[in-house]
Amino acid sequence: MTKLVNGYRQHNTENCTGSLIRVRHRLLIVSAWHCFDGIRDLSRPPIITMSDDSRREARLLKTGQSIDADWAVLEFTTSRFDDRQLVVLPLDTAALPETGQAVLMAGFNSDYFGDGGETLTYDPKCHIEERDSFNLTTNCVAFKGASGGPVLRRLDNGRYALSGIVSRGDNRKVSIFLHTQGFYRQLPRAF
Repeated sequence: MTKLVNGYRQHNTENCTGSLIRVRHRLLIVSAWHCFDGIRDLSRPPIITMSDDSRREARLLKTGQSIDADWAVLEFTTSRFDDRQLVVLPLDTAALPETGQAVLMAGFNSDYFGDGGETLTYDPKCHIEERDSFNLTTNCVAFKGASGGPVLRRLDNGRYALSGIVSRGDNRKVSIFLHTQGFYRQLPRAF
């Protein structure tokens, strides 16, 4: 992809994480807006690497267009493939979680724990520390490559749901995520 950086066009590869969701019987990928910010040439479509290492082309449908609305929705361009083995996450559309609430933040971190972005990792001892609109600050540790990854919250029934998208952090002890309420109402308008 060609991206505008400091006024100059550059070829750019951005490695981010995404999650599969289903909206109105359509299989979609949600990730982070900043992974696509500044891209001017989408003649070479984004490539989604699946958990089985297969690769699928996608197209960008809609983004939040700012770091405070750090979400992007993509759709596979391949019209048919067997998706029965995929894990499709339900959306957590309940009220914003309270401070102190436990969450799991996962991603293909580029650090040594994530095997250079080859292994999905997560921080199992996370909780929400602050809430600012739909952006929630956690004590989770996430590194470059985890952007766009899922933030999971355990529901009362014991199952997990996608509660948000990894946005940014300091690579040490603070990570911020966008809660699903910050984007899920936009999803039907994405297509």
